[in-house]
Amino acid sequence: MAQHAAHSLGTTPVSHTSKPRITWVDITKGVAMFLVFFGHLGTQWFPALAGTLAAIYTFHMPLFFVASGFFFHARYTFGQLAKKRAMMLLVPYYIFSVLALAKPVAQLVSPSLYKDGGDGVGGVIGSIVTIVFAQGNAGLWFLWAVFTGQLLLWVIVRLTRNRIPVLTVLLCAFIVADFAFQLVSWRNQLPFQLGKIFESTAYMGFGYVLGQTQDLRSLQNRETALPRVLVMVGSAVVFVLFLWLQTSNDTVCSIMPLDWLVEFVTTIAAIAAVTMLCTLVPQWGWLQTVGRDSLVFYGVNDFMLKIVKFSVFSVGGVTAVQWPLAAQLFAGLFVVVGAMLLSALVNLVVQRHARWAVGDFSGLHGSSK
Repeated sequence: MAQHAAHSLGTTPVSHTSKPRITWVDITKGVAMFLVFFGHLGTQWFPALAGTLAAIYTFHMPLFFVASGFFFHARYTFGQLAKKRAMMLLVPYYIFSVLALAKPVAQLVSPSLYKDGGDGVGGVIGSIVTIVFAQGNAGLWFLWAVFTGQLLLWVIVRLTRNRIPVLTVLLCAFIVADFAFQLVSWRNQLPFQLGKIFESTAYMGFGYVLGQTQDLRSLQNRETALPRVLVMVGSAVVFVLFLWLQTSNDTVCSIMPLDWLVEFVTTIAAIAAVTMLCTLVPQWGWLQTVGRDSLVFYGVNDFMLKIVKFSVFSVGGVTAVQWPLAAQLFAGLFVVVGAMLLSALVNLVVQRHARWAVGDFSGLHGSSK
């Protein structure tokens, strides 16, 4: 049971009495976290990477949702699940959101520091409210999205009595509902990531279906390597083709239902390609650590990227805006690696001395006895 929770949340498990972790799942989360860092580089600093960043945004968070669903189960009561997930997701959300709140709070306390920032008091308060109530893409929105999505997934797993074909059809209907919901103007104003509830539930549900129907551990066996290579290559080809269709000016793909289908196939193909790749690459310990403790890396990624970019571009005086694609790609990788190294130091402190930051208060209870 502890193993399921640790895999689902991306935190280091305390107990070592359960089965060994499935390392390729941690590798997958590690790769997804790298994509999160890279995706947050921003076109302001790296305009030549706009196409690359757009491609990453077609699948990197759905990939995380799928990985978060692999070990989901509905054995708990709804109340038990809500309590456990609140500790493991919402406590870290608000603890790490302190970093995101630093700027708007500083603007509110000392507006003169940001007199050229363009935000009035109303805008600053709005930024704080958006983070506190987890609206739109504010701050660490993914954690609230997983929380609400897993609660709804629990409901539909129970309602369908875990009948996989029925559940799969319902999840596909959720994908359609999500595309339709994106057309609603007030979607991003909904609190607690309810605007993304169809997306998060659907992709975590797909991960759950895979976990229920496939032997995930066998995907590390050498005997299945060739089929996985074929799936990876085929999925990568489909991804490139459908990404081209998605970004082209083809009027056929501009028809709404077809456009939705193209986007969905693009996302699924990328997820399949990356997942199969992660079962084939060497199971590097450092990448497993990033995946295993992805919650911490996610919690500090934006702050660490800002530190590195400030050091390189403002203090160091580097100007990469006019650089060619290859040079910007190299510079982007340098920034990402630097930010991830800083995040690794924070993770080391959290895992050894502050596990309460990831919702684990067992050490505090133990020390108080």
